[in-house]
Formats: sequence, C-alpha cells, structure tokens
Amino acid sequence: MPEGDTLHRTAAGLAPHLVGRTVSAARTRAGGPQVQRIVGASITSVEAVGKNLLIRCGAAPPHGPAS
Repeated sequence: MPEGDTLHRTAAGLAPHLVGRTVSAARTRAGGPQVQRIVGASITSVEAVGKNLLIRCGAAPPHGPAS
C-alpha cells in the first residue's frame, strides 16, 4: 500500500499531463463499473486524499442516438 507522500508526489506529477485532457477510451474487468460513461469527459483534477488517488472528470457528453 503506497503511503500518502508517495500518492501526493504521484498526483503532482500526473496532474500537468492529465488535467484538461479528454478521456478517449476506458475499460474494466467483466462485470465492473460502467466506465464507458466517462469516455468523452474532460479530466478536471488529479489529487491525493489520504491513501487514495482521485482523478476527477467533468460530465461526459451524452452517448447514444441524437434526439
């Protein structure tokens, strides 16, 4: 389990490369969360909270047929 200082360094290192970028693809194991919902979303922040690395995304554009 990484310690908090390691995650803070990791978040600080990733943020300049990720914030403002758009999620172009996502995948998970079978039966996992519906990650396709974040495809097209913009990454708004990368931060360490305790022993968790959070990559926050804005709203993704709606998927499916245009109405």
